[in-house]
Amino acid sequence: MANGLFKSKFATNARWHGLPIWECRVNEKSVGSVRVAFAVQGESATVLFVSPELQKRAFAAKLERFLERSHA
Repeated sequence: MANGLFKSKFATNARWHGLPIWECRVNEKSVGSVRVAFAVQGESATVLFVSPELQKRAFAAKLERFLERSHA
């Protein structure tokens, strides 16, 4: 949040508690590169999904399946 999430994009048309879901790539020493889906409300971000899948299309497909299972 402190960096303004300037490289974030919409991850899906689905919403989480009425909020849009964003995604961005995160490079972290301890785990390597991952792609993260999150929702922002005010000054807080809630991470919904983390995947080592860096290709946007494959990540989006996995995220959609995850969201479908979480609402089942």
